[in-house]
Amino acid sequence: MKKFLFVDTNTGFQTEAEAYEKGDHVITSSGSSDAEKPVILNSDGKLDSSLFDLGQIDHGSLGGLSDDDHQMYLLVAGTRAMSGSLNSGGFKIINVGDGVADTDAVNVRQLQNAVNGLDWKDSCRAATTANIDLSAAPATIDGVTMAAGDRVLVKEQTDATQNGLYLYNGSGAAMTRTTDADEDSEVTSMLTVGVEEGTEHANQVFVVTSSDDITIGTTEIHFGLLPVNSFVGGDGIIITGNTIAVDLLVNGGLKIDGGKLAVEPADFAGSGLVDDGSDNLAVDWASVFTIDSADAKAFKASDLASTANGSGAAIVGIEDAAAYYAGTDLEAVLVEIKNQLGGLTSSTFNFAENNVLADDDAVYAALEKLDLKFGDLFSTVGGEGASLIGIEDANNQFTSTNVEGALNELYKMAEVSTGDIALSAGALAKGDLLYYSASGTVDKLDDTQGQVAIGVALNSTSAAGEEVTYARWDELCEGVLSGATVGQKVYWYNGSLTQTLPVFAGRYVWQVGVAKTSSDMLATVEFVKRNM
Repeated sequence: MKKFLFVDTNTGFQTEAEAYEKGDHVITSSGSSDAEKPVILNSDGKLDSSLFDLGQIDHGSLGGLSDDDHQMYLLVAGTRAMSGSLNSGGFKIINVGDGVADTDAVNVRQLQNAVNGLDWKDSCRAATTANIDLSAAPATIDGVTMAAGDRVLVKEQTDATQNGLYLYNGSGAAMTRTTDADEDSEVTSMLTVGVEEGTEHANQVFVVTSSDDITIGTTEIHFGLLPVNSFVGGDGIIITGNTIAVDLLVNGGLKIDGGKLAVEPADFAGSGLVDDGSDNLAVDWASVFTIDSADAKAFKASDLASTANGSGAAIVGIEDAAAYYAGTDLEAVLVEIKNQLGGLTSSTFNFAENNVLADDDAVYAALEKLDLKFGDLFSTVGGEGASLIGIEDANNQFTSTNVEGALNELYKMAEVSTGDIALSAGALAKGDLLYYSASGTVDKLDDTQGQVAIGVALNSTSAAGEEVTYARWDELCEGVLSGATVGQKVYWYNGSLTQTLPVFAGRYVWQVGVAKTSSDMLATVEFVKRNM
C-alpha cells in the first residue's frame, strides 16, 4: 500500500486514509512517537544519526563476514577479549611494542636481549664525561650541542645515585629521567644502552655494572663499557669488526712473522748496518761510511779494530785548541809525546829501572839540576823519597827545603795531646767531650755530674782500651757538625753537640768549640755555667 500527499485547488494538503501531510514527516527522531512516520533528508542531504541505534547492531549476527570476499579488523584500542586463537595465516605481526606485563607478547629484540642477558634501551645521543648540574643542564655534552628531547646517558655524577638515563629539556633546564628507566624494575644489571655521538663516547655501548637490587635515587648506579663494538682504534691499532690488529708502518722496522710481531732488520740497514740474512742486525765492517760530511772523512769500521795498513789511531783525529801538537791524529800525537819524554819506549814507568832524566829536559823543569832514578821516588830507602823533593816556600815558613823536613816541622807545631785509653766499656765518637776518670782512663763527659772536661775527641773508637786523640784549644775537629752556622758557638748537651745554649736545670754547660764550616769545628773547650 502506498502512502502519498496531494494538494487541492486551494493549494492545501488533502488528507485521505493512509496519506500523510508534510508535518507528519520527521527529520530528527523524537523516539517512539515518530514510529511509522516517513522521513525526509536533512540539510546535508543525509539521514540524521538520531534515526539509528548503533548500539543495537549485532556484529556477530551479520552473515557473510567470514567469507573470502570480506576482511575482518581488530580495534586499535579494543577492550573485548578474543574468544579463540588468532591465526595470522603465515604472515608476520609487525611493529610489536615491548611487552611489560607477564602475559604481554614480546618482540624479537626483547627476546634476543633476554637470551643475551641484556635489557636494551633506546639509544642516547650523548653520554656525560664528568659530573654535571642536573638542575641546569649544560649546552654541550661530550662535544655534542644538545637539543630538547635528546636522551642522555648520565654516568659520571659525584653522587652516583643520580646516574641513569635522562631526557634533555633544554640548556639550563632541569633534566628528568626517561620513562623507560625511571622505575626500580626498569633499571637492572641487564640495562644496556648505546651512545650515538660524542668526542669520547661516540658509537660505544654501556651496561649497568651495579647489582640488580637497585632503588632509583638511593642506590649507586654505575655504568661500564660493553665489550662488543665499544672499542675504537688508537695510535698503531686497527679494529675491523671483531679483529684487533697492529697498524704497521711500511718499512718502519716491524713486521708480522708467522702471526707474531717481529723486527725487520732490513729496515734499519744503512751507515754500516746490514741484515745478516737471518733477521739479525749486524755491522758491516768492510763498508765505508762518512762520519763528517763537512770534511768528507770516511772510513770502514774495521779500520778501528787495529793499526794494520796505517789505520786505527792514525785516522782518529784530536781537538788541539791550544796547538800543543803538530800532528792532527792520535797516532802522530802519541809519537810526539814519546819524543818529549826523552825516548822512553815503555808504556809504563818501571820504578826499578835505572833511567835518569836529563838535566836540561824541558818537560820536567821542576827537576832541573837533579839527576835521579825513578826508583828514588818509590820509597824512602836510603834517605831518599820525600827527602829528595823540594818545596816552594815563598813565605819562609819552614827552614827545611824538602817535603820530608817540612812534615817534621809541621808535626812539632801541632802539639797534639793524646789520652791514655777510651772509656772502659763502650765506644767514643769523634767530637765527644771528654773527662779524665778516676781509673786513669778517658771517658765521655756527663753534663749532669759536674765532671771537668779535658778536650774534644779527634777520633772515634769502637771498644775500650783504644787510644783517643783529643784537643782542648785551637784544634780543628772535622765532620762533627751538620748544617751548623759558621762562627757560632758549639755546646755540649746530653751527650751530643748543639749550637743552642742549654737551659735545662741541673746541667753543667760547656762550650766545646766554634763552627768553622757547616760541618767542621775549632776546639775551644771551656766551662760556661751550671743551670739552677
